[in-house]
Amino acid sequence: MRDVSLVHPVISTVVIGADPRRDLVDDLRGLSLASEGGVVVRAYSWDRPTVVLGANQPLDELNLVHCREAGIGVVRRPSGGRAALHDHDLGVSLALPSFHPWATGIRRLYDRFTHTLQGALRSMGYPVTKDHDEGGGGDSPVCFEHHGPDGLYLRGRRLFGSSQVRRRQAVLVHGTLLLRFDPHVSAEVFGRDPTRLEERITSLEAPGRAWEVAWVLVRALAQAASAEGAKAQRVFAPALLPQDTTR
Repeated sequence: MRDVSLVHPVISTVVIGADPRRDLVDDLRGLSLASEGGVVVRAYSWDRPTVVLGANQPLDELNLVHCREAGIGVVRRPSGGRAALHDHDLGVSLALPSFHPWATGIRRLYDRFTHTLQGALRSMGYPVTKDHDEGGGGDSPVCFEHHGPDGLYLRGRRLFGSSQVRRRQAVLVHGTLLLRFDPHVSAEVFGRDPTRLEERITSLEAPGRAWEVAWVLVRALAQAASAEGAKAQRVFAPALLPQDTTR
């Protein structure tokens, strides 16, 4: 066991209007850098509406005909969970080495990730909370209908959801922050009742603030994660993360 500082500096990027597939690939590249001791924080937003499926989610949970006719893209992320529709919303990701204090457990990583984002959004005047009613989504393919510890909430409705990829030497947590939400668009994509969606899901109602919100969140994550990482001791313990997993 030995004391270490981070092998690489914290890498922070914000990309607006990029390609969804490229951004999801870049999230995985962040894992490679994190496996060497770095911290990678990213935020991105896409011009084209795009459904992001969980790693193992069936395609038939979407109305693919409608997506094709409406010009809605479909991609698959490397982490598990259910689908999110990005419509000029904000993706946020954090990759950490496995020896980082936040990376020691699935629940802990969600807790520190959402806690940091909550504080950043509150500093901008958004009274978001981590308080939620568990579950409630039934068999819905929509991530935001399911309320859990990986989310953030505003007046009892979900506006942020996240999922993880865990590898032996690094972990990735990434999620979607809704800047706007149209229940009727999501209802068409997922075959859901728009009234039900509106009861469970909300947004910041800030589609014009993507760049500003992105940098506030990225800076908050970079500062918090690097401060904790500087205290870490690098321990290569295979028993810590025995296999690659997604959540």
